[in-house]
Amino acid sequence: MRTKQNFIRVALSDFNVGALAESSQYIIREALRSQEGKPLKKIIEYGPGNGVMTKVLLQRLPADGQLIAIESNRDFVELLREIGDPRLRIICGTIQDIIPTLQKEGLQGIDLIVSSIPFSWLSQEARKEVISNSSEFLAKDGSLIFFHQYIPIAALSLREFFKKVSISFVLRNMFPCFVIVAHKSNAKRTNPNI
Repeated sequence: MRTKQNFIRVALSDFNVGALAESSQYIIREALRSQEGKPLKKIIEYGPGNGVMTKVLLQRLPADGQLIAIESNRDFVELLREIGDPRLRIICGTIQDIIPTLQKEGLQGIDLIVSSIPFSWLSQEARKEVISNSSEFLAKDGSLIFFHQYIPIAALSLREFFKKVSISFVLRNMFPCFVIVAHKSNAKRTNPNI
């Protein structure tokens, strides 16, 4: 109960938080449905909030796995630190600011990227840049999942880089929202003109 209250308090005090309530078990289940049975060793999470999805992802990771969580809200960063899992690397900042750092580190071979950031708030150019860079981070059979999307605008940008993009809608969440999934094995050639 404390985490739900903390989520609402933080969400109401920061207009950049894309949700007013933490993700329901139904949205988490739908977001990860395409990953059932797939080994996941390296994961990036954009906008983990208070860590509801993060905790589920950590349950899927092996002992030598790694989860990089990029969160811009400092209150949420503190809640994420309370998880206390050595496989979890928490980075405070926006994905637009952090991606260049990850590129310099040579990050690649990521099995899964999940994002609950308010994608519709980004400019079209920023959306394309995030998707292009994310595609480059992914392993050859990696997946990119956007959830907590109240309009399916991410699908338009994903279709420029991935041949197959699936969209589902989850009613049992506060508020009902879209889940959008793309797989790297279906990726198109990256557009160099971004």
